Order: sequence, then structure tokens, then C-alpha cells
Amino acid sequence: MAPRQRLWIVSNAEMGGPERLVDGLRAQYGNRIDASPDCPSLPKRFQPVSLNRELWLGTVETSIRSKFGSPSKTIGNWEQFYYLGKTRGDGKCAPDGYDVINGFSVKIEEGVVKDVEATQVTSC
Repeated sequence: MAPRQRLWIVSNAEMGGPERLVDGLRAQYGNRIDASPDCPSLPKRFQPVSLNRELWLGTVETSIRSKFGSPSKTIGNWEQFYYLGKTRGDGKCAPDGYDVINGFSVKIEEGVVKDVEATQVTSC
């Protein structure tokens, strides 16, 4: 049986605001991942899912290093990469723009990405 992929799109009530904007995602890769009535399989028309950095479930560990460098932190099989910076806004956060915090974590098993977690928060 080919490994399956599961995807969760996350909207945190606090950071997503009253609009419930998407601020993260989680994905898993493996043979023990089954669909359920509460979490159905992703329709074929939306597959395959990937990040625009050509990094996703099943990617080999060496590809992560070539794109992101060394992790900010490692905990067990999880490698975490963080970014904190600024971006231009729509004038609401003048004069410096928005603060941006990105978090990207991957779980490596047998040299391959098995889990992905990604979040982004912007604030004034």
C-alpha cells in the first residue's frame, strides 16, 4: 500500500482574528493514516499538495538543508526553523510595517520528512 498524506488547515481564533484567517497547517505521511467521517480524504483534484519551496512530505532530509540551512532548534526527530522580520503593510503599521514570525517544523524518520507543521503570524 502506498503511504497516505493527511492535511489540516488551521485557523487559530486568537491569531486568525474574527475573520478566522488561516495561520498554519499540519501534514502527515505514512501507512497508518486513515480517513474518517470527521476528516475525509482530500479530493484528488487538490492533490498533490506542496509548499512553494518544493518541500513537502516524503522529501529527503538533505533537501531541507540545501533550502533552509541548519535548523534553529532540534527536539528528537523534529527540526524547527524560525524567521522573525518585518514586511511592508497597508499603512496600518506605519512607519516600520508588520512584524512577521514564521515557524516551520519537520519530523524526519529514516531520512525522509514524515510530518510538516508551518505557521505564520503578522502583527503591528
